[in-house]
Amino acid sequence: MKFLDKLGNYPRPQLYREGYTSLNGKWDFAYDKENIGESKGYSNGIPAKHKINVPYACETKASGIGKEEPCSVVWYSRTFEVPASVSGKRTILHFEGSDYVTRVWVGGKFVGENRGGYHRFSFDITDVVTTGSNNIVVRCYDSLDARQPRGKQRWYNGGAWGCFYTQSTGIWKEVWLEHIDAAHIKGVKITPDIDSHSAKFEFDLSAEAVGCQLETQILFGDTVVAKVTTEVMRPNFGISLSLNSSADNWQVAEWTLHDPKLYGVRLAVIKGKKAVDNVDSYFGFREFRVQGNKILLNRVPIYQRLILDQGYHVEGDLTPNSTDDFRRDLELIKSMGYNGVRMHQKIEDERYLYWADRLGMIVWVEMPSPYEFDDTMMTDFSHQWINVVKQNYNHPCVCVWVPFNESWGVQRILTDKAQQRFTESMYYLTKAYDTMRPVVSNDGWEHTKSDIITLHNYEECGKRMAEQYAKLTERTLAGCNPTHSQKQPYAEGYGYEGQPIMVSEYGGISFRTKKAEEWGYGKQVEGEKEFLDRFYSVTKAIKDLPGVCGFCYTQFTDVHQETNGLFGPDRVAKLDVDKIKKINLE
Repeated sequence: MKFLDKLGNYPRPQLYREGYTSLNGKWDFAYDKENIGESKGYSNGIPAKHKINVPYACETKASGIGKEEPCSVVWYSRTFEVPASVSGKRTILHFEGSDYVTRVWVGGKFVGENRGGYHRFSFDITDVVTTGSNNIVVRCYDSLDARQPRGKQRWYNGGAWGCFYTQSTGIWKEVWLEHIDAAHIKGVKITPDIDSHSAKFEFDLSAEAVGCQLETQILFGDTVVAKVTTEVMRPNFGISLSLNSSADNWQVAEWTLHDPKLYGVRLAVIKGKKAVDNVDSYFGFREFRVQGNKILLNRVPIYQRLILDQGYHVEGDLTPNSTDDFRRDLELIKSMGYNGVRMHQKIEDERYLYWADRLGMIVWVEMPSPYEFDDTMMTDFSHQWINVVKQNYNHPCVCVWVPFNESWGVQRILTDKAQQRFTESMYYLTKAYDTMRPVVSNDGWEHTKSDIITLHNYEECGKRMAEQYAKLTERTLAGCNPTHSQKQPYAEGYGYEGQPIMVSEYGGISFRTKKAEEWGYGKQVEGEKEFLDRFYSVTKAIKDLPGVCGFCYTQFTDVHQETNGLFGPDRVAKLDVDKIKKINLE
């Protein structure tokens, strides 16, 4: 396991290289309310009035600023060192997440722009850096535009409301540097094939790697189970390698929820007789697939016991105090008898997915929503969504892709053909890149083309919930969500096609509070017994439903004014979690 252990603290554990430079920490910071920074030459250095702790959004306490008033343009600046020892290598600047339009200058020279707050991006800054000290300036433009994929960030200048919270402007994930050879590996897509006991590797290499050799090794534990050296004839090509070996009694080692075995991958670009780029990665030999009304993991039906997680933290909101928090959260969730997470309205750090891979936990990846539909929204959303799918594809824990939730951004999908077609286009775009995993077109209701039918129901009484779904059979689906104005399961023109059915939001139980703004779904409860009685009632009602293959409870922790978590935002349990586990597993 030592091979895998070293990957957990690397910003991109699926593409690990020895040594990197983190640019987290104190940066100069300035607000630019009048949007005059570029005309005033801020790209050469900002008139900093503040220090900010990157990678925390300026609205958070952890940033050192904690000012929640929206400001459309903010600036960052700091210096970094390029040592003489990396002369001749390419210098790559990486951002794991920055919201929303990010422009970057190094040494006063513009190096690039990215649009989108949730996917990672990189710039090759080799031609603008010098040995020694260099200055980097970052301009972030954010807005309250409802067309912007923003998730739970509010879109008006007022206080947090309902299930929407403070905006997160600017850099909110790690910023880092690496120095690599011109002939290098840019990326690799790894697809296990259950039928042939093999894994397909699709490589993306730099143009300078053409004429080199690429060595690919697959390891299980310390045993090399496959090894091949390939002449690089073009930057993009694929190979398939058999995994059959004596390293496992069954010839291949499957990734399962009870035993999440992982294969290590070692890649080397060899120029002459020298390895000029060494990359480590990993994958799980597994397959998620829909068959009839079941969801299969390695051809075996699985019952999904998920919990909704919004990934918020006490002082950093979307950003944790430490990467250790990812493992802690998943271990807490697993301790309650859940076998997976619906990561809600957030694209989480890949190190969270790494720990889900290691611990054997399912993760649903859900795109943060926009809230207004037009051509700009469609253009931005489709570009950003496919980037999210690409960056998370290799993680074995990822079970389901969810581009839309509760018709947010496609509010007229029930009857509007354009909105229906757009959700279908995202379904088929996702399926084109990932032919294996299920895709949910619109989680909760008003489905168009969808591999799973998902229902949201915050009914407080299990008996009433059972009655609502009394007509639920393999061919019919009656009653969707009485607590949401009788939303229909399907958009007009669509119907049940025998897919798996899941109740992907329910519960949301909150203890009684004296603060008017704090809320949960339904009547607040007085104590642990009342909580557990209600939790048991609705959970058992779902588990007893014929044809339903899983559920997702709302939610893991309190988030701001939404106080319906099983844990507080500080990860302190509100009740005996062993009792939750017993109900989940019985």
